[in-house]
Amino acid sequence: MRKLTAVQIKDLPLAELVRILEIRAADFDVLIGLRGKVCLTSGVESVCMNGAIVQINLSTAALDDVMEDGAFRWAFDEMAYEEALEFKDNDEEEAA
Repeated sequence: MRKLTAVQIKDLPLAELVRILEIRAADFDVLIGLRGKVCLTSGVESVCMNGAIVQINLSTAALDDVMEDGAFRWAFDEMAYEEALEFKDNDEEEAA
């Protein structure tokens, strides 16, 4: 296996970076953020050039509504969110 230096990687044309990311897309999961104690993540659907930048398209972007994703639906369900906050508060109290 050929090892690339940091300089060689930095000098890769963006089109080559896109190609590498496309080939390895199944190996990535992207953290979108947190809602309570729920980590919202998504796999990588595709990678492409968008003008002069690399655009990474997440699997959730293919949905008509992100609420079709079970984790998003659960995280934004107000009752579940309140329960997660209570759980977090209890954890913090026990740690103190």
